Amino acid sequence: AMGLQLFVVLRAAPPAEVMLPTGALRGAQQAEGIVAAVAHPLFEVYLVPFEITSALLLAAMVGAVVLAKRRL
Repeated sequence: AMGLQLFVVLRAAPPAEVMLPTGALRGAQQAEGIVAAVAHPLFEVYLVPFEITSALLLAAMVGAVVLAKRRL
């Protein structure tokens, strides 16, 4: 019943109301620039510390799983 109601409501709405406004698209383009600004130094300047941190976090997660399994 709920699915039928949702179908009727979505079918009755004109397509213009469903489309994204142009401001949302502009915001997505700005976010893409922000991601690039963060990713550039992270993967070029700080690559080694980033990889060391990721390896330490992975080891901590594996250790937590091992300790949790041991207690069961």
